[in-house]
Amino acid sequence: LSVVELKRERMLGLERAGLSDEDMAALALVLKHNRELTTLWLSGNTISNAGALTLARSMNAHKLTELVLAANELEDLSGLSIAEAMRDNHTLRTLFLSHNQLTDKSAIALANVIHENAKCALSTLSLNANHVSDEGLSALADALAENPTLTRLELAHNPYTDVGAQALAKALHMNTTLTKLDISGARPKQGRISDAGGKALAAALGANKGLTIVWMRNHALTDAVVPAFQQVAENNRTLVELSLRGNPIGKPSHEKLYAAWEKSARSKFDLHL
Repeated sequence: LSVVELKRERMLGLERAGLSDEDMAALALVLKHNRELTTLWLSGNTISNAGALTLARSMNAHKLTELVLAANELEDLSGLSIAEAMRDNHTLRTLFLSHNQLTDKSAIALANVIHENAKCALSTLSLNANHVSDEGLSALADALAENPTLTRLELAHNPYTDVGAQALAKALHMNTTLTKLDISGARPKQGRISDAGGKALAAALGANKGLTIVWMRNHALTDAVVPAFQQVAENNRTLVELSLRGNPIGKPSHEKLYAAWEKSARSKFDLHL
């Protein structure tokens, strides 16, 4: 497409297009003059800090509602630049930054924006497969506690532990907006949630009235958490999908969990063990 044609596009998909930082200057020029573009997909390129900074500077010049920068080469300077641009943004609803090199610094900056920008419209945030540990998860949890817009949070394959899980559990006792949560486990030998964090999260799920889908795969949860999740089946009436696959929970405990969810007599429920 020519620059003139791009200026009229509402959705632009440039995934795996071989784009680098140098291409972002031309794209930013398009964004600056395109008042109609709402969706920008840039996953699977080699965009790094310089390109992200160029994009961030042009983010608020249009009505962008969805930005996908997954699987690039973003580091914390990128995350901080995007977070700073979001301080004055009230249109962006979906932000995918998964499969990059972002750490707690980026997670904290994004959490601060979610918490402090009263006009922040973000409803989906994906930080899967980065380097967010307990500090970053705790900051996001604090932002979630009173956030009225975020409905989907993806933090799978990050190195947090029970500390972050317990902070998140505390927030879930108060949050009623979040509907989908993915906190599946990280790579082997990185931080994982054990029974203490699992029990705290189960207690939060028992009280939560918003979540419908929760994935907690590939952690270190054992048979000891089963009674807590049996209570979730008894007390939670909104959850329709729970995945605990990849945890070292024995088959007899599987049967107990299946029985608990069947006893809850839900019209629809998917339990993955």
